[in-house]
Amino acid sequence: MGSRSEWHGTRYKATDALHVAREEAEAVFSQHLSIARIAFKNNRDAWNSLQLAGFRKRNFTLWSEKARIFYNNAPDMIARLEPFGITLAELERGKAMVDAVTAAYARQKQFTGKAQQSTRERDEALADLKAWMSDFLAIARVALKNNEAHQEAIGILVR
Repeated sequence: MGSRSEWHGTRYKATDALHVAREEAEAVFSQHLSIARIAFKNNRDAWNSLQLAGFRKRNFTLWSEKARIFYNNAPDMIARLEPFGITLAELERGKAMVDAVTAAYARQKQFTGKAQQSTRERDEALADLKAWMSDFLAIARVALKNNEAHQEAIGILVR
């Protein structure tokens, strides 16, 4: 792997995988969050510890931070969550899904960087080629000044 199109193709696949993983994790996290809000409706400490207040962030970094805080702290409160159907296994599953999204995000960023680098390298190579061709055509015009057929054969427009 290493061509520009390969990096961009891999980046697109990584982006698609990220979107699928995040959508699935958000669905589970949203359900856990809604249930926790009900389970801890009168417990200010739990609301602070699990960061239940406010809306969920769309920004990846903020969303993953909120989800990690929730899943890191929720097992300590499992006794209050179990009557509402959230087991320790469910919390571990949700945490694993968030971890998978984080890993998919890192892969997507890695491939995005490689795709951008390959585009920069291509652009630099094209700029070098353009400069070389400019010199080549200038020299060819001088060398073939008296031979219009040869000039046209190498792509020089003769008027």
